[in-house]
Amino acid sequence: MSAPLPELPAIRLACCTARTAAVFRAASWRSRGESVLPSLLFSYAYEKHWLPILPELTIRNFVLDSGAFTANSSGKPIDIQVFINTVQRYRDNGVLPVEIFSLDVIGDWRGTMQNTELLWQAGIEAIPTFHYGEPEDVLIGYAKDYPKIALGGAVGVPRKEKERWVRQCFARVWPKPMHGFGFGMWALEQFPFHTIDCSDWEGNAARFGNWFRYGGRNLGLGGKDLLDNLAVEAQVWLDAEVKAKQRWAQVFRGLGWTREGVYTQSQEAAS
Repeated sequence: MSAPLPELPAIRLACCTARTAAVFRAASWRSRGESVLPSLLFSYAYEKHWLPILPELTIRNFVLDSGAFTANSSGKPIDIQVFINTVQRYRDNGVLPVEIFSLDVIGDWRGTMQNTELLWQAGIEAIPTFHYGEPEDVLIGYAKDYPKIALGGAVGVPRKEKERWVRQCFARVWPKPMHGFGFGMWALEQFPFHTIDCSDWEGNAARFGNWFRYGGRNLGLGGKDLLDNLAVEAQVWLDAEVKAKQRWAQVFRGLGWTREGVYTQSQEAAS
């Protein structure tokens, strides 16, 4: 009998609206004959959308992104102390992300580094992000000082250049656990990322009408019809996650990367 698959690598499905998150009210999911549950990424910037319906979702866990890029784009940067207070409030109320990403200061790696240090001082083990274009020493420093790091800031970078950059990052700090922000399925086919996240599972269908499940065809769906069918897109990514676990199982077992935290809000809140 073959050994069970590791729980990693994991794909976090990003959700920005309550309507999108509601897809995960589904009671069960299956992939390659196995019962699976999705892992989601929620942004603090969209708290009003996902926080009220979180108890209704059937998920294995979720991670928390600070939403710094979204907030900065709207001209309302997030204050680090407000973010710290929010995370502490979440925990006090049994809202327990399995991972928390640090609050970036857009365009200022020193500011991002300072925020990460403040979060750790407050007892929040935040994951810092090394951004495309930042000095290599920043990456090496993060790998030395923190148990996990993220690679980000490469949205819009041409695919070949993005691959080159990721390859260089792995060459510098592997086997440090790494998360890939906004990476597609190709990333887990080529690189042993610990985790990645992506919004394409709903974004391609909602914004461009292209459905992964149907070979990129535009089905002409919108409104309620689109939302009623988004679960098939989520399933594509769950299938890709199981495939990635199979691909990297031997490598991850050798590194001891076999388990991720399990989010059970009601049980944790009651303990």
